[in-house]
Amino acid sequence: MAVLFLEPPFFITMIDKIEFVFLGMNLLEPMAMVTNLFVIFVCVYGYKMSKHKNTKYWNLFFALFALASFFGGLSHLFWNYWGFYGKILPWLLGVAATSFLTYAMVRLFGFSAQTERKLVILLILKAVVLLLLAFWNWNFLFVAIDTIFSLVLACGIGGWILFYTKKSENVKYILQGVLAMLPAAFIFLFKFDAHDWLNREDLSHILIAMGLLFFVSFTKKVALDQVS
Repeated sequence: MAVLFLEPPFFITMIDKIEFVFLGMNLLEPMAMVTNLFVIFVCVYGYKMSKHKNTKYWNLFFALFALASFFGGLSHLFWNYWGFYGKILPWLLGVAATSFLTYAMVRLFGFSAQTERKLVILLILKAVVLLLLAFWNWNFLFVAIDTIFSLVLACGIGGWILFYTKKSENVKYILQGVLAMLPAAFIFLFKFDAHDWLNREDLSHILIAMGLLFFVSFTKKVALDQVS
């Protein structure tokens, strides 16, 4: 299969994955599970804070992203046993989660029902195409592209438009969350591994968890005051 990740810059040294034995099983990357737990904890908190009609799709995003992170962590641990098949569920859940995140942003614009339906069709097509490419090539890059699309285009640019055109003060939390998470894309795509115990996935998970905290702040505000 063709490897589609970008090659790391000359000043970055690649490191091996940590292996350990637990209950007779040969497992990998314990920190991937630990840092995924950071994301899960934030998502569970966000899920509890977004149980309101104004934040229904944010609620679904947090729930699905928590599940994606949980199974994603397991797929790292049990790579020696599951291989790429362990990636199927977290990739599906991850793309579903970011699709709800994008739709949650779409809802903030107050489009007509007809326009919203067209955008939903485009979101579904985008998700299907990227998932097919991911599974056809067994490459996470396409899932990462979906996540970057949701963060940069929907949350970043969409949030900026809402903030400056509709004067939606609460949206500043979304923009702050995007800024916190944005370095994760470069860390992952350029394979920046800081240490054996803090590789590109671990760093990305920590930054994502930090960014999600801002998203939680947004949903808490919106639960009390609908963005207009």
